[in-house]
Amino acid sequence: MTTGMRQRVVRDAGLLVSRSIFGRAIGYPVALITARTLGPEVFGLLQLVNVIPGLAKYGGLGYGAVAVREISHLRGAGRAGDEQAVRNISFTADIVWSLVLSVAVVGVSFFFDRAEVRWGLRIAAVALFIRQLSRLYVVNIRLARRFPLLAKVQVLGEIVSAIAIVGTVSFWGIYGVLAAGVASGLVMTVLFQRSIGLRFRPAFSRSDLFRQTKTAVPLALGTLTYGAFAWAERGLVGGLFGLSGLGVYMLTVLGIQAGLVIVNSFLQAATVDLYERLGAIGKTGRLGGIVSLPTASFAYVFPLVGAGAVFLGPPIVRLVLPEYTDVIPLLPWLAAVLWTRALPSMHLASMNSAQLNQQKRFVAFWLVTIAVFSAVTFGLSQLGWGLEAAMAGKLSAFAVLAAMAFIGTRSHLAGERGQLVGQAGFAPPVVWGVVAGLVAWQIGTETLWASVLSMGVFVALYGPLLAWWAGRMGLMSLLRQRRS
Repeated sequence: MTTGMRQRVVRDAGLLVSRSIFGRAIGYPVALITARTLGPEVFGLLQLVNVIPGLAKYGGLGYGAVAVREISHLRGAGRAGDEQAVRNISFTADIVWSLVLSVAVVGVSFFFDRAEVRWGLRIAAVALFIRQLSRLYVVNIRLARRFPLLAKVQVLGEIVSAIAIVGTVSFWGIYGVLAAGVASGLVMTVLFQRSIGLRFRPAFSRSDLFRQTKTAVPLALGTLTYGAFAWAERGLVGGLFGLSGLGVYMLTVLGIQAGLVIVNSFLQAATVDLYERLGAIGKTGRLGGIVSLPTASFAYVFPLVGAGAVFLGPPIVRLVLPEYTDVIPLLPWLAAVLWTRALPSMHLASMNSAQLNQQKRFVAFWLVTIAVFSAVTFGLSQLGWGLEAAMAGKLSAFAVLAAMAFIGTRSHLAGERGQLVGQAGFAPPVVWGVVAGLVAWQIGTETLWASVLSMGVFVALYGPLLAWWAGRMGLMSLLRQRRS
């Protein structure tokens, strides 16, 4: 990774991380208010209905992903003139498929008697279409690398959503939360259209559509199996522990999602560069650390993120959500899951590039991950474990996923200087993080002051290792250059 590219990716990732942190700073308290207002049972029901807008990502046919993948590859190969035809076909197909999905969800809603589910699905169907339309604007933003625009619009969307939820959840309940998604989506769509537009003309070509579909379907299956993990855990946990147990578990999972903002933001900023670099590898034969350096950085950063959940989470839960104290024993599991899930992110992203073209393997990896989660969770629950069974299942599944991702891409990414796995480069942070955590744990988390002191001890012990890694990667000098 060249210095210029690293500076740009760090700058863009920093913008997106700041956006995500701001969004979580607003969204997580709103989620706590929602959970407290609705109660564990209805909050669990909300998590089930809220899966539907996620079909924009997990149930799509993947034509937007095809556009990012193929246009980036064409640019890397010096064929940028062909990109508009790719965009026209992929965007047209994606919009048509989104309409089909939305209509199907409305049709399914008539089969439910419970009003919250029936009308919730209908509102969610509208949110599904709007969210998919927004994702097409994001494709153009990523390809143009206009990440400041993306950050600005998404922050405004978070603000609109938060205001709508807080203002309506007390009297509209679950409907207010779902309608807030529609409102924020509409605002974001209008702003995206004014700022960048979709930049396409509806087009249909049987041969081009067939070619893109051959690529899109494996990509969509990969995304679908990735989303199926979330559906499997909701269904299994709800079936084993009831809606109240699901509500507690999903509150913990929200913490995992909040912790992964760094990874998700970096992937948004770096994927186009990753695909272009992979597309040009035939000419250069080099990747320049674009996979291994971020992976190692995740390994060093996430023990600190996990420690924040372990030491600062308990007093916050006891203070804000006393009816959700069952979350507290799950927080150490949350820290381990965060670290394990972050590690293979760049390797998994590279599998969907045109160069590696490993969509079928990606699907197989996530199917194995679902199977491991289901087997471990169900098995431990039969042995008398509570919700810890689901967290142990999640940790086991992600550990297997990480191993498969490293091994499955090893030969394709052999050009990476000093492979992370070969050097066992992620061993020092996890070992020292566990040691520092055990020392800090002796102080306890019974009170807010004890939690803050425990976190301070962890930072004092782990901070030097993290600072050493940041210095080795040149991150501190990049940040100083950015300030200047």
